Amino acid sequence: MVDWLTNWRIAVLLCLSILSGCANQALTNARALYHSGNYQGASEALQDCADFGDKFKLLCLIEKGTALYNLGEYKNSTHYFLRAIRFVEEKDYVSLSQQSSASLINDYMIVYQGERAEQLWMHSYLIMNFLLLDNYQSARVEAKQALEVLDDYPEALQKTYFTRGLIALCFEIFDQYQDARIEYEAIARQKNKPVSRPKPLSGDLGEAVLFVSSGKAPIKVAKELAIPPSIKISIPQYRRISYFNRPVVNTRKKADKHSIFMLSTDVFEVSEDSLNSRMKEIISRQTLRAAGKEAISRSFKNDELAEFLVRAALFSTEHADTRSWHTLPAGLHLIRLTLKPGRHLLSLRSNDKRPEKQIEVTIKPGQRVFKAVRF
Repeated sequence: MVDWLTNWRIAVLLCLSILSGCANQALTNARALYHSGNYQGASEALQDCADFGDKFKLLCLIEKGTALYNLGEYKNSTHYFLRAIRFVEEKDYVSLSQQSSASLINDYMIVYQGERAEQLWMHSYLIMNFLLLDNYQSARVEAKQALEVLDDYPEALQKTYFTRGLIALCFEIFDQYQDARIEYEAIARQKNKPVSRPKPLSGDLGEAVLFVSSGKAPIKVAKELAIPPSIKISIPQYRRISYFNRPVVNTRKKADKHSIFMLSTDVFEVSEDSLNSRMKEIISRQTLRAAGKEAISRSFKNDELAEFLVRAALFSTEHADTRSWHTLPAGLHLIRLTLKPGRHLLSLRSNDKRPEKQIEVTIKPGQRVFKAVRF
C-alpha cells in the first residue's frame, strides 16, 4: 500500500520529470524567426529579456544581441552583449541548491553561463560592434578581455583564429605591432604552419575589413544510453547543421586589389573542443546522479508499484543539458583587403551554391572601412 508521504514524493518526482529540460517557448519562437531571416521579428520576440528566468537569461541576451547585430543596430547589440557578460560574472558560481537539484534531476537545474567558447564569442561580437561604431578604444578593451578568456582556456579555444585575428587588428589600429605579432605567432603555432601577416597601411592605400558570418550554428543534442533496470545516461554533444565553407572574395577590377588576408573559425570545431574540455565534469556529475537515483529507487523496494513509479519518474528526469547559442553562424571569417582609394564593388561567393553577395566600399587613403556581412 502506498502511503500519503510516498504519494507526495512520487508526485513531486513526476512534476519534476515534466518540468525538467523544458525549453523556453519565447526563445524557440525567436530562433525560428531568426533562421527564416526575420531578424527584426526574432529581436521583438525576445523583448528585453526581463521575463526570462536565470536558466535561459544568458541565451536570451546573446541571441537578442546577435539579431540586433545582423540588423545593423550595433549600439543596441552592444547593450545586450554587455548585459550578457555582466550576467556571467554575477552568476560565476554554482549554489548549493543548484548542486543539489542537479545531483537529483539534471544539469538544466544549473544557471547556464555559456560554454567557454560562447563566453569568448561574446567578446568577439563586442569587438566587432565597437569597430563598426568607430569606437576603437572600447574595441581594444574588449580585445584584452578576450585575451584573458583565451589564456584561461588555451586548449579548449586553440582554434579560435577569427578572434585572435580581431585582437591583432585592434592592436594594429593603435600601432601596437609587437602585440599584434604575438597573436599572429599564436595562430601559426595553433595551425602548425606559417601565417602571413597584414602589412601596415602605407602610401595612399586603405583597407576594407569584412566581418563575415556564414551558415547556421551547430546545436547541442543528447547522446543517450539506457541501462537496466532504469538508469539513463544522457550526455550533450554538438551536431553540425551547416558545413563550414570559406568564402572567396574578389574585386570587380583585379587591378584594384593590392592584397588580401583571411582568418576563419569553424564554429562547430571550436564548440566541440570547448564542450569536450569539461566532459569529465559532466560525466562525473552524471555518474553520481545515476547512483543517487538508483539509491532512491531502491528505497521503495518494499512497494513494487511505488518503486516502478519512482523509477519511471527518475528515468524521465534525465536530460542532457542541450542549451547553446543557436544564432551563431557556422563560420566566422575576418577578411582584410588592402585597396586603392575610391569606390570598390566586392563580391563574396561560396562553393555551396549560395548566391553571390555584393558589397560596396569607399576607401580613403590610410583609413579602414569596417563592414558586417551575413552570408
